Amino acid sequence: MPLRLVTGPANAAKAGEVLGGLRARLDDEPILVVPTLGDVEHAQRELAERGAVFGARVLRFKWLFEEIAARVGYGQPVASDFQRELIVEEAVRRTDLRVLAESASQPGFTRAAARFVTELGRTRVDPPRPIPRRRYPRPRRPRRGTGPSPCGRCRRTTCRSP
Repeated sequence: MPLRLVTGPANAAKAGEVLGGLRARLDDEPILVVPTLGDVEHAQRELAERGAVFGARVLRFKWLFEEIAARVGYGQPVASDFQRELIVEEAVRRTDLRVLAESASQPGFTRAAARFVTELGRTRVDPPRPIPRRRYPRPRRPRRGTGPSPCGRCRRTTCRSP
C-alpha cells in the first residue's frame, strides 16, 4: 500500500479525505498515523461513526515505529521510562561530575537528564568520540647532557655543579 500525504490549510476537509480513503481500503487493513493520542481517539470515533470499526488501525508515530519493528522481527528489549531513569540515575551516581555536580544533587536532575538523553536519541545525535587526554603531543625535551648548561648535565644556563 503506498504512502499518501494529504496537506492543506486548516478546515480544508483533509480529515474527510483521509478517512474516506481509509474506509475505501478497509480490506487492505490500512494504518492511519496521527500525531497525538487525542487525534487517535478522534479518528477512531470518526471511523466508528461511519461504520469502519474493524479493518483499519489508528496509531501515533511512536506506535508506528513499534509496529514496524514487530513486522520486521526486531526483538531487542526496550527500557521503559522508569528503567531509563534508573539507568541514568546510576550513571550520574558513578560519574565524577565537576561542572554539573551541584545540579546533579538537586531533585529532578535525573528525570531531566533522562529526557535529554531521549531527545538526543530522537534527533539522532550521536555522542562524540572519546577525546584523548592530550590533544597535542608533548614537545620533545632534549636528552640529558645536551642542555644549555656549561656542564652539559643540567638545563640551567647558570650551572651550579662542580
